[in-house]
Amino acid sequence: MQTRRVYGGIFLIAFATLGLEIALTRLLSVIAWYHLAFFAISTAMLGMTAGAVSVYLRPERYPKGDPSGGVASACIGFSIVTPLCLIALCLLPLGSAGSAGGVLALLAATFCCALPFYFSGIAVSAVLTRAGLPVGKLYASDLIGASLACLAVLGALEVVGVPSLIILF
Repeated sequence: MQTRRVYGGIFLIAFATLGLEIALTRLLSVIAWYHLAFFAISTAMLGMTAGAVSVYLRPERYPKGDPSGGVASACIGFSIVTPLCLIALCLLPLGSAGSAGGVLALLAATFCCALPFYFSGIAVSAVLTRAGLPVGKLYASDLIGASLACLAVLGALEVVGVPSLIILF
């Protein structure tokens, strides 16, 4: 694996991941209840943890020194699943959690919110643990990407709406 590509890749996946998390927080607070903002953060952590666990449990898919095949598949999965989950979230009736249908809708929303983060969790954890590069520099690229995503979301929300922003990520 080329070193610059790895650093750039982890920068971009961290950028997209945190941007999506912030946008989902905003989307859920508008289409359902404002306290679902914490729900978006929790499902992001759930999805990323599940992705990291899958990297740990299937090390043969992410060979030490060159996990690029598995990381590329995870990034493609992230890009395919994100707009599909946006569509599903916009169609789910999240208004009434007191009924059985409302509970099922909330369960489906949990799955939809966690799924993109599952793929980004695979990508980030595979790069951090299997790339064979200095973890400090990889983590710095991750943090720079995530912090710039926060600023990008602030600027982008002045120009486009949240659903469009999610598609951009």
